[in-house]
Amino acid sequence: MNTSMRRFGLAALMLAAWVGCEKPAPPGGPAPGEPSISGRGFHGGTGEPAAAPPPQEPPPPDALYFESPRQAVDAITGLLKARDWPSLARYYDLRGSGIDRAALASGEYFYTDVRPESAHPAGFWHYKHPFAPGFQYYKEIATEDPNVTSVLVMVQIDQGAGPPQRGLNEFEMVRGPRGWQVLPAK
Repeated sequence: MNTSMRRFGLAALMLAAWVGCEKPAPPGGPAPGEPSISGRGFHGGTGEPAAAPPPQEPPPPDALYFESPRQAVDAITGLLKARDWPSLARYYDLRGSGIDRAALASGEYFYTDVRPESAHPAGFWHYKHPFAPGFQYYKEIATEDPNVTSVLVMVQIDQGAGPPQRGLNEFEMVRGPRGWQVLPAK
């Protein structure tokens, strides 16, 4: 994730925190049709709490899980090299994402042959998610959700003169009762 994306993420977090703050309602509540903002969400002026989110659907019965994020990087690398898109798709938690599992199983979510204008000569551009083969586990970064971790992978390229060039990539994983699954890019 580049610096501008991190800044945007921080700004979005700050805005979300500000919007979610408890704000005192005027005496008697908001006027009819006037929106009210409270820590419970945005309301259309009724003063009633927002409806509870729908319960998450269960994972598909053929879902697969990793033991840990570190183990996942090696396993994902093997699946990417083999272009085993259907198996890799089974390691993704797509609940609530709106992404069709068929897009993953076909490979279009993971791989492309459409070369961008600025493409790395090593061919990393072919791989769209979660990372290109050649990257190795680097570290994990905690997120606000204790069940979600951001996994950093790194590649080092020795160009001969000077220190090796390093590249980082990042993807998220979620921990469930049966293990870890990859989350699709946001």
